[in-house]
Amino acid sequence: MDNTNSWKSSLGKFKISFYNSVYIDENTKQELLLDLLQYLFSENLTENAKIEIVLFIEQNITFLVLDTDGAEQVFGSLQNLFTFLGNHLVALKCQVLLTMTVVANVFDFKNEKYDLYQTLLDQLLDTIFKVNNGHPLLRKTCSQCLILFQENFDDGLLEQMSTLLATAKGERSFASYDHSILLAFLINHITGLAQRSEIQLDEKLQAELNKSISFLIDQTRSLSVTGLLQLLVKLLPCLDQGRISRNLLNTIMQYSIQSWDVLLTYISIYSQMNYPSLLQSQQADDQIMTTLMKLTLSQNMDQNYDELISLIHYWIDGLFTNLPRTVNQSASFMMFSSLQPTIYDNMYKFPAKYQTIVNISERCSIEIPAEVQNSMLEMVLRHASSIQTNKDTSSFFLCLFHLYCHGSKKIKDQVIALIEEIGVKNVEVSANVADFCQSIEAHCEKGCSKAVWKAIMKRLLNFTLKEIAASLSFYLLYVQYVASIKEIWPMAIIQKLQGLVQSSLLDECSWENGSQLLSVCTEILLSNGQKAEIRYGVASILWEISQNFIDYNICDRAMFYYLTIGNVSHEYFSNILIPHSQDKNQNVNHLGEVAKAINSGLPFIKEVEESFLSFQMDDCNQTYVERVLPDIPEKSPAQIYHETLTKDGNFDKIIQKNFLLSYKDDLENKETVDDIFGIEVEIISEENHTSAENVSCPYLSKRKNTKPEGQRLAVCFTFEKPCAADFKTRITYIDRQNECSVCACQSFQLSFVDIIQPLPKLSTGQNIELFHQLWNDIINDQKSIENPTSMKALSVKVLHNSTQEQLLTLLQPFTLDDDQDSAFLKVGFYLPPQSTILMKFESSEMRTIARIAVDNYTLLDDLDRYLNKLANS
Repeated sequence: MDNTNSWKSSLGKFKISFYNSVYIDENTKQELLLDLLQYLFSENLTENAKIEIVLFIEQNITFLVLDTDGAEQVFGSLQNLFTFLGNHLVALKCQVLLTMTVVANVFDFKNEKYDLYQTLLDQLLDTIFKVNNGHPLLRKTCSQCLILFQENFDDGLLEQMSTLLATAKGERSFASYDHSILLAFLINHITGLAQRSEIQLDEKLQAELNKSISFLIDQTRSLSVTGLLQLLVKLLPCLDQGRISRNLLNTIMQYSIQSWDVLLTYISIYSQMNYPSLLQSQQADDQIMTTLMKLTLSQNMDQNYDELISLIHYWIDGLFTNLPRTVNQSASFMMFSSLQPTIYDNMYKFPAKYQTIVNISERCSIEIPAEVQNSMLEMVLRHASSIQTNKDTSSFFLCLFHLYCHGSKKIKDQVIALIEEIGVKNVEVSANVADFCQSIEAHCEKGCSKAVWKAIMKRLLNFTLKEIAASLSFYLLYVQYVASIKEIWPMAIIQKLQGLVQSSLLDECSWENGSQLLSVCTEILLSNGQKAEIRYGVASILWEISQNFIDYNICDRAMFYYLTIGNVSHEYFSNILIPHSQDKNQNVNHLGEVAKAINSGLPFIKEVEESFLSFQMDDCNQTYVERVLPDIPEKSPAQIYHETLTKDGNFDKIIQKNFLLSYKDDLENKETVDDIFGIEVEIISEENHTSAENVSCPYLSKRKNTKPEGQRLAVCFTFEKPCAADFKTRITYIDRQNECSVCACQSFQLSFVDIIQPLPKLSTGQNIELFHQLWNDIINDQKSIENPTSMKALSVKVLHNSTQEQLLTLLQPFTLDDDQDSAFLKVGFYLPPQSTILMKFESSEMRTIARIAVDNYTLLDDLDRYLNKLANS
């Protein structure tokens, strides 16, 4: 007992065993419980320690105590402790009372140990009634303990209502909140007993109830939000249709100015508990319900309007389902009248109103009254003029959709007329009009939107090029929707688009506009592509796009569609179109797709012995891949260089070269194919250390006015060794007779000159530092004898009849910024995958000395030939 830490040791061992699911026998439990109860009477323990012990007993009471006798022992020890503590250590006394209450509740002392139950009840009431004596925290705790009893309230407690009411009125401390909640719980318990006919409400008890309710209504003005909500939960079911309930409503409405949650909770609870009985009672007084509806739809409740409307949806989804149809009709018409739009409504509240009206109608199978429909239509007509700038455009069209679905024939005609007017005058809402038409086609009769589209198409055909340019995206979107309707003959649209693509407007089109034009063409082909005149008209549009559009990807797609229109069946063509709707940043090369599409039905591929095509490197447009090293703090440029080359797989292996695919020049007297398409160039490497990607182009022509220089194609090469490589080429193509042919083209080589690339760049001012560090690394390696297998090497070469100025001109892409050392010209080569060549040129008169450092000595022979060629150029 003297060791103040012994209780922690015992408790800790028990918790470890308990949480690890270790079996604990009954004797051990009993010993622990007795030890803990003894520690409570120790003078060496602090108040906090004892509170922790009491709380542990409360939380594990069902584990420590198995029967009522054991519970009586614990209860008695806690009662003695409470008496032993006297008037000090208030926090500990409060915890003891709470634990005694839990023990009495868990082990049902009211039926099993009534004398102990009555003793605790008297002790709690005596403490509460001592308003002028004792600590407020203790009185507050006693009220909380009594609340814990709830349904186990004793009849003796009911007789104390008048005293409890007087105590609550006289309390001036923070305990008054809990006294009020206890009073509300007691009122709720009494009315519940009366409704179940378990007690008889005499005049005296009824008067006490009325006084208590009146007091609690007054208290609502001073309670916190949490307290008021808890009060409402218990108090609202007890109210009738009399003065008290109306007074409480007025109080709540006033209180809601400060706390919106209180008002929402009140409406929700009251509607759930009282509304069905109000509607079914013979003396139905709907004053409160009407007041709630008006409050819900108040013009001043903009901020929380959606939350209030959602409560009405609860009545629709829950209550109306279980009520008789007559009651549903009564409730629905009352709500219809309350929700009916007025001239004061704005577009913010209107969507919630009409959506609720529609939900009531569908849920209760009740037609929306004609006057309500007319009010809704007047509302949308009032806002139709500002539809272009209204942020609630979607809500506007959704309301039109509901009016069309639920309205009379007259209203449907008015809605269609309004949609026609809006669609014709405002191309900016084309997407909304299209969604509306698609929705009514899906949910109503087929063909109901045809009149809308015909009116819109008539207006579209009258647009001038100037009007089209002002709203090109919306215009093309409209045209696309109209073109998708099979019942509308698209020839007039095709003629309009032919004029558009032949005008200067095509030069101003963005990628998005080009994609829209192609989508319009595909919609026309999918809906009416079986007819020859339609295919010819669309083909002329696609040809103009492929030849004159500013974006290569759009040209490529247009040519793809153009070449496949007449060469495959309509059914197969519809399958080809859809997958090619691409994103702007998706640079797709149609690798052999035309050939695949058209060749799907061909029996064989014809081999051509002599090729009339040329595929060679385009020297006039030599480009280098610019590589930039990442910025890694606390690492030198040389470390960054080596780590990047060894870790990043694609960084150090790929180079890109430009090639020209064209007809050969010596074909004047030879028979050739003038037009070929679906061209795929297969590049075959003769070494295993280098590979190349195949390339393709959609179309190549020998005829006049069709780019006589041919097609430039970019080829990516991947290197595993820094060596020259030889390649063969095979070209597959399709001619105008739908024959697929393949021919071998000339071979080519990537030499040392083609492979070399500039050194990767670092951040500004560090490139020359990278050069020096790499140079020193090679020098230090040559001085060391520890690495006999090193491939690094140093060399010197003399270039006659060459000056530093000449070299600077020839080696411009590979030179590095000098660091105030004008005597040397510094040049760096990078060869994929990981090789480096560094050179310092020093010129005097007509001779230049080149000092060379390489990390792969096998490159010296190629470099020597390259420098000789450079000196003689």
